[in-house]
Amino acid sequence: WVATTYGLMRHHPGTNSIDLVPVEKAGAPDARPFVNALLAGPTGTLWAVLSSSGLLRWDLAADSGAYYSAPPLAEGGNSLLVGVEAYDGEHLLLDLAGNGPMLFH
Repeated sequence: WVATTYGLMRHHPGTNSIDLVPVEKAGAPDARPFVNALLAGPTGTLWAVLSSSGLLRWDLAADSGAYYSAPPLAEGGNSLLVGVEAYDGEHLLLDLAGNGPMLFH
């Protein structure tokens, strides 16, 4: 898995090929988002922070995912997500770039 400024890419070691993951199938608003961070979950899930738009959960076995919009700011617009870390077995800790951390379940 490769986080790029041109989208989420998948590397296939046996063939040395790389392809673009179709994140728009999961509801992401941009097919080629800037991917700020990746986190591999223990259950075969890949989490990707997509630029300023939101969070992607990609199920590796099903080769599909779900998209979650960034939380809105009190003054309007959406938060800028810049990082993701495992917090405990049920939550992720999101870095909201200047707006503090947020737990995500």
